[in-house]
Amino acid sequence: MKLHNRGTQLLPCAKNNQGFILIIVVLLVSAIMTTVFIQTALNSLILLEQSQKALDGTRARMYAEGCMQEALLHLSRDATYGGENFTLDAGTCDIAITGSDTARTVTVTGTLGAYTQSLTVSVELNPLTITRWGD
Repeated sequence: MKLHNRGTQLLPCAKNNQGFILIIVVLLVSAIMTTVFIQTALNSLILLEQSQKALDGTRARMYAEGCMQEALLHLSRDATYGGENFTLDAGTCDIAITGSDTARTVTVTGTLGAYTQSLTVSVELNPLTITRWGD
């Protein structure tokens, strides 16, 4: 370190102080940028997980609607059809049919992982007529 002599007082050279300040500024900017990048990565992971959950819920709904169509098709061909359970691609479908001779209630549940969607349809037989469609 170079020292300048001003009378009896020795002062450090100003160029050395600028080097230390530059290193500190670079370290601070690097720390801030690293924090921003980590936060962005974490937010991306959270959004990806939420998107997957929404997709699974939508697929469970599609299972339920597809199973309802299957149940109505069976019921239109056979008035004694009482329902069934079966496995789809990655989920399951449960069909339950209750009711009297001319009116039936069809309840379908589509499940994918932790997501379950149910539909209930009321129908009249001969000819098959949907009187109510709901969740």
